[in-house]
Amino acid sequence: MKVVPLYGSSGNGHPAHGQAARLVAALDVGSSKISCMIGEMRGLKRRSGNAVPALRITGVGVQAARGVRGGVVTGVAGAERAVRRAVDSAERMAGVTIEEVFVNISGGRPLCETLTARMDVPGGGPVDRGHVAQVVSRALNQRRDDRREVVHVTPAQFVLDGGPGVPRAEGMYADSLAAHVNVVSVERGPLRNLEQVIARCMLRPAGFLLAPYAAARAVLVKDEIELGVTVIEIGAANTSVAVFAEGRLEHACVIPVGSAHITSDIAIGLGTSLEEAERLKTLNGSVLPGVEDDLEDLGVTMLGESGPDASQRLPRSYLNGVIRPRAEEILELARDEIMACPAARNGRRVVLTGGGCQLVGMREMAERVLERTVRIGAPRQIAGMPQGMETPAFAVVAGLLRGALESDSQSFLLPPEGMRSEMRATGTDGYFSRVKQWINQSF
Repeated sequence: MKVVPLYGSSGNGHPAHGQAARLVAALDVGSSKISCMIGEMRGLKRRSGNAVPALRITGVGVQAARGVRGGVVTGVAGAERAVRRAVDSAERMAGVTIEEVFVNISGGRPLCETLTARMDVPGGGPVDRGHVAQVVSRALNQRRDDRREVVHVTPAQFVLDGGPGVPRAEGMYADSLAAHVNVVSVERGPLRNLEQVIARCMLRPAGFLLAPYAAARAVLVKDEIELGVTVIEIGAANTSVAVFAEGRLEHACVIPVGSAHITSDIAIGLGTSLEEAERLKTLNGSVLPGVEDDLEDLGVTMLGESGPDASQRLPRSYLNGVIRPRAEEILELARDEIMACPAARNGRRVVLTGGGCQLVGMREMAERVLERTVRIGAPRQIAGMPQGMETPAFAVVAGLLRGALESDSQSFLLPPEGMRSEMRATGTDGYFSRVKQWINQSF
């Protein structure tokens, strides 16, 4: 069965009444694990006054990552095997064969920039979809680095005749129309390598979402996005930050430090293997000092030792003393990114997600370091999701599914390689056509 893309032939991505069930698939290519989810959309349900498809997860697959480091493919063959196994497990469980997947992007040094363009509106309006598409296209054409690919476009606001900004301009009268557009792009090479892995698995990318943006789709509620919130997704090799204000993505970045660095610190500090370090971190680790930490001993298998000397007893305070500085560093780096974004300075709410946020005391440490209200974000419930996946570690893959389920009027999904090749061949006209198509589907 073919997986439907986010925007189907109906133009809104939603199955009509009476249609047969459709499938969507999500693939989270991380540095520690590869996760695949297959969902079935059937029927409609009411939510906030709108009709949206009902989604049920029918297949899941998780595989240890190979050939991926820091969110970037470093070995095509190893990454291909891991992706194949994860997808195969999900397909077997769902009893279907998929052809397209929504994929996350966590590497390629994402860059968020704001571009502005202006145009005259013939006859003083009203502004229509063509005008909106044209001014957004003019803003996008100001990009100077052809070595980067656009993955998100968010119109921050429109300005009519130099007046105050408005979220939507269509249908309003004005002699001039200006647009302030937030654009997120990534380096072309890492993206093409990821596409190569997907193609070798006999799959096509239905769309790409930046990892923190996908995680936000899974863990945030509507009021948080409107009032302003920052999502910090602590993955294995990277920590991703996404800032939302007034319902739109304002800033996104990836910090090349994550929970795997904590594991590495433990292995070095305690003289043990990475596997043993991960076990100690998961079962006994904490970022908060405890009054009894010096009194509790942990058995640690020493690296390369055998016989009676293979295991030593170390106080738990020693383990947590190794964990704490790196956890603080991750949060301090995230704080620096938040403070660099003007839209985030007024927001007082942070949502932590990703596997790294599950360390004991991480929420309390984040509130102290960030000086904000913090909560732990697990994926909002989806029918059929295994209980073991209802954790922050699976926020990205769950968010990819939700991105496929609910079309986002403020996101511009990267087209497949064939369409991007056509755009490059036709120049700005092809780019304009793609933006116009996005406008028509989204507004």
